[in-house]
Amino acid sequence: MFYRKPQDKLTHFIVIDEAHRASRLKLIPTMAQECRKFGIGLILASQKAADFQVSIFSLFANYLVLRSTDNDARALVRNVAGSDQERSLIDRIKQMEIYRGLLFSEERRKPSYIKLSKMKA
Repeated sequence: MFYRKPQDKLTHFIVIDEAHRASRLKLIPTMAQECRKFGIGLILASQKAADFQVSIFSLFANYLVLRSTDNDARALVRNVAGSDQERSLIDRIKQMEIYRGLLFSEERRKPSYIKLSKMKA
């Protein structure tokens, strides 16, 4: 990433699944902070919000949240939504159906309710 010149648009993505294994690495916040400038998108996927340091949430503009437990729903909502939406969003996250999610974005005040497509083998 650091060998590239700054780019005008995203041309590559780095996807880290099971990101809890890398969540405590000091390089992750640096990557989250710098990669967009170099045309690289960063996707971190994990089953628990608690896997990440609270400061990492301020570095991302978009979050996709699927059904989760009460503790994770609270942690996620605290980091991405206003206090006026907190209780209703926590309940919604805990009760979502499979392949449904909430997309939180800096550009929108309210999250978007989305349906994911199931991939065929």
